[in-house]
Amino acid sequence: MGSTDASKLAQIKQQYPKRVIGTHSDTFHCDEVLACTMLLYTDQYKDCAIVRTRDQEVLNTLDILVDVGSDYIPETLRFDHHQKTFTDTWDNTNEKYKGIRLSSAGLIYRHFGREVIYNITKQIWGQELTKE
Repeated sequence: MGSTDASKLAQIKQQYPKRVIGTHSDTFHCDEVLACTMLLYTDQYKDCAIVRTRDQEVLNTLDILVDVGSDYIPETLRFDHHQKTFTDTWDNTNEKYKGIRLSSAGLIYRHFGREVIYNITKQIWGQELTKE
């Protein structure tokens, strides 16, 4: 988004009144593409628009951020892993995974993964998984 960010965002919010996912603009990376795709398989974000921008004022208005914003705060739906202090891993107790930091896609999977797998399995293969 460029100089008309506010008007474009207003148009997007009219078209997608539910929620809007935000990620960074510029080069696509597998990390944010996978994270956004997983979110589209959740009940809460299935009909969302995706806004690609680095404009912090625009980002502040979006419902959930992935791979942008310099914050990992699940309670406020901010899922970035780029800050210098970020050290979260999948499992620090398992030597196999110890020290492998999570990407933004890993963070989305950590918080939404069960629902994503359940919904993909149901929608694509017509099979319903149990919670177990």
